[in-house]
Amino acid sequence: MGATVFVQPLDLVKNRMQLSGQGSKAREYKTSFHALTSILRNEGLGGIYTGLSAGLLRQATYTTTRLGIYTVLFERMSKADGTPPNFFMKALIGMTAGATGAFVGTPAEVALIRMTADG
Repeated sequence: MGATVFVQPLDLVKNRMQLSGQGSKAREYKTSFHALTSILRNEGLGGIYTGLSAGLLRQATYTTTRLGIYTVLFERMSKADGTPPNFFMKALIGMTAGATGAFVGTPAEVALIRMTADG
């Protein structure tokens, strides 16, 4: 979640640039730096943290679900003598945990995109 606080302004710029020029509108931003300076000028310093609450919610839901599912499945797939699963089983466990985390984190991701786009 600490990384989200650091990355949020970059995520905001990325989302705004992706949405810039959608529909019949002309592209609003030429470069990432232009987007960042425009946001700071029009919305102030707090504007670059628009959507931070949704970003933190996304991390809280996605990451905790992913890590929790991975840990539980890893422990269940380990043998009784403590031998860990083989590589392919670990990969399957990781994919399952990632897919479940993505499913759980999607509503917060949608909120994040909507909140960053509203500026």
